[in-house]
Amino acid sequence: MLWPNFTININPGFPNLSVDVWLPNGPNTAKGFSEQYFAPGVNKDWAEELIHFNTEVGLEDDILTNSVQLGLMGGTPSVGRFLTNSEHLCIHFQKLIVNAMCD
Repeated sequence: MLWPNFTININPGFPNLSVDVWLPNGPNTAKGFSEQYFAPGVNKDWAEELIHFNTEVGLEDDILTNSVQLGLMGGTPSVGRFLTNSEHLCIHFQKLIVNAMCD
């Protein structure tokens, strides 16, 4: 079973694969790591450029997810509902949690 804290990426270009994993590091934080793999013979400069690009994107994502976390810490409304046409990933995740807890 793969949870949403596990990502596999394949970028265009030379054969490559990256794996990202995030783990809880307290009630409001997480710590993650990335591993990048390249096929034999992949151009070293291209691989280093891709690693640099992925690092930049990761830092931008950190800023965004940290701001979301701050919003979540502000509390939740007393009532609300999912928009079933656009929030299917949130609904799916909640179903995964319920099923894991019931097993």
